[in-house]
Amino acid sequence: MARQPLFLFAIGFAALQLAFWGAVIRINGPQGLVHGLGDLGRLGAKQRRAIGRCSGNSLLGMAALIAAFGITAYLCAGNGPAIIAAGAILIAAIALIAARMKRKLSRLAGSAAEAARGY
Repeated sequence: MARQPLFLFAIGFAALQLAFWGAVIRINGPQGLVHGLGDLGRLGAKQRRAIGRCSGNSLLGMAALIAAFGITAYLCAGNGPAIIAAGAILIAAIALIAARMKRKLSRLAGSAAEAARGY
């Protein structure tokens, strides 16, 4: 299989999009970008920053993994087992990042909700 620059461009574009949104969430906080955590308006600035850092860092990590996969697939175009191994590592690493992010966001949102109720 020959090297395909269009594939590398598509992977790079996907990684760039994730990196952009990760940076936006990390810098500006999660308002309007992170849903499913409840009412973020009830959280303090410290909790919102922590949620923004967690979400942003997770997206930046996923972007780095996708870019590394694209580069590996491009450079090892003739080596099928290497591409399969890189794909398996990509999937496992993204699953681990997502599980960690979910666990951490649940903990942050739960502690913030308790603080808002006065516990």
